[in-house]
Amino acid sequence: MKVRLLPIVLFAILISAVPLFAQSDTEIYGSEDGLVTFEYPTDWVVSENSGLITVTNTAEAAEAFQAGENMREGMIAVIIAHISAISILEPAVDPTWSPLEMIEYLAEDSGTSAEISEGDLNGFAGAQVDIINDETESAGIYGAALALDTPTGVVILVLESGDEIDVYGNGLSLIATSLTGAFTSEVPDEPSGEAIRQWAIGAEATSQYGDTSWSAAQATGEPDTDTCGDITTAWASSTSTGQDTLTLEYAVAVIPQEISVYQTYNPGSIISISLITVDGETITLPDSADPPGNTECPGVFKLDVEDVNQLVIGVIIELDQTIGGSWNEIDAVELVGVAGEVFTGWMGEGEITDAEPSQSWEGTFEGGETITITVISNSDFLDPKVQLYSADDLETPLAENDDSRDEEIGFTNSRIEDFEIEEGGDYVIVVTRFGGVGDYTLMVEGADGVEFEPNF
Repeated sequence: MKVRLLPIVLFAILISAVPLFAQSDTEIYGSEDGLVTFEYPTDWVVSENSGLITVTNTAEAAEAFQAGENMREGMIAVIIAHISAISILEPAVDPTWSPLEMIEYLAEDSGTSAEISEGDLNGFAGAQVDIINDETESAGIYGAALALDTPTGVVILVLESGDEIDVYGNGLSLIATSLTGAFTSEVPDEPSGEAIRQWAIGAEATSQYGDTSWSAAQATGEPDTDTCGDITTAWASSTSTGQDTLTLEYAVAVIPQEISVYQTYNPGSIISISLITVDGETITLPDSADPPGNTECPGVFKLDVEDVNQLVIGVIIELDQTIGGSWNEIDAVELVGVAGEVFTGWMGEGEITDAEPSQSWEGTFEGGETITITVISNSDFLDPKVQLYSADDLETPLAENDDSRDEEIGFTNSRIEDFEIEEGGDYVIVVTRFGGVGDYTLMVEGADGVEFEPNF
């Protein structure tokens, strides 16, 4: 029997499979090392061991997997791991490999007869291969391997099922798209000034106690260390009396309002906190030290940020641990601020559904304007597209865009930037989708006084 497994169009399956879950039907999982974060259906089962995360669609599938049994009909198991975790378990793996190089290694190791293919998911490079060998064919199972670039590096997924993989397209789409930062790259529902809260997606330190435990990566993502103590799930420097810095990176550039540092061992050694602007400038915040006795253990050092009107994308925490004479460990750092610049143009809201996959807006330009049209998804699941037409010709768009590829507004949100309106007259903006459903915000800048009316 020839096993078909994942077809060459895996990336198309993952994107076109519209997740049928409301937000309340999903949960977010963050790995122990802080490098892998993804969303999954609430009724699926997640476990982790030595950096390998197992996701199964039922408790029965989880039990079968733990028992070393093959997945039967109605079961799927997905093994997810950051390449750095795999390189620790398998020294032949180079943690600097690209997705293609990782899949080439897995293809050779599994002895698959399938060809490797490459693709793109949410703008991130990926590679895949179907696992077809004597073992899978005799067992009648479907398997595949996928490697994706993500905001924290390459993440690998290995899938096994007793059914064809596309049966689980919605669940896999939810997992894969969230791995590429889909839910961490949100902008506020009100671009005119509502603050967003976000955790770091990347971290570096001048030193770290371990490559996984106590590594800088432990300071990414949400807090996962609940008690005070020398615990592996927080960052620690290489020595207990070091003078070190921890640098955090965030998905969305913001005008900062507040920074919260979650400390889980010996608070009191932070001597300053600085911000990194999108232009690479460093701004050291006044009165940003956290002296001994100021923060409990575990505790949160909150710092209000005032008079910084530049977009920032990073935070630097400087510590002098000679002050306390022991490790000052940090579990997470939250950055609060307003995404992007204050919006001054026209704004409207709509909703894309399966019943209404596109909506049009009509307005009049005087001519001579240079406009920017932006569509922001307010849903984890909608991947919007935007098109601009002259009302005299609704067949050929004057301009269109699917992915902005701009992390400040969300990589998969859409933007037609600096388009020149040569002639005055009536124009139509069409908001449609590459995939998914959900609410969106439409913004038009560069045309004072112009308003668009919905035609739906």
